[in-house]
Amino acid sequence: MDKHSILLVLTFILLGSFCNSQNLIKRRCNTSFRCSYEEKPVWATTTGQDCLVYRNGCHFLSANCDRVNREEPPAIPIDKDSCQSKCGQMCPPFFVPICAILNEGQMQTFGNQCELENHICKTGLTYSIFRAEACPENLKQK
Repeated sequence: MDKHSILLVLTFILLGSFCNSQNLIKRRCNTSFRCSYEEKPVWATTTGQDCLVYRNGCHFLSANCDRVNREEPPAIPIDKDSCQSKCGQMCPPFFVPICAILNEGQMQTFGNQCELENHICKTGLTYSIFRAEACPENLKQK
């Protein structure tokens, strides 16, 4: 290595150390989780006033990873009864339908995102958002 290469390497090392000590380099959380669709709900809160329900522990960890990357506080697991006591937020009276799908393929239309979240909170059944509109009648399963 010549003198310029050594100087360049030392500069990067010193710059990296400085940035890290000044917390200028943010640590990213790996969000490439491959989670199963197994229903083993994890009940959690972020503020102590909200209730979040995750399909299983893997989905909980993945969501917390996303929260870290957005520099938000992590969700903390709590028991089901404590979480459900926080359900039932007032939803806005406007209709912006959400078609959600259960694990087994059952679809349900909710009036808006808030109604979907309230339903999940009260029942513990997790849904995936299928589309931002009413569910197609011909795809619904009885």
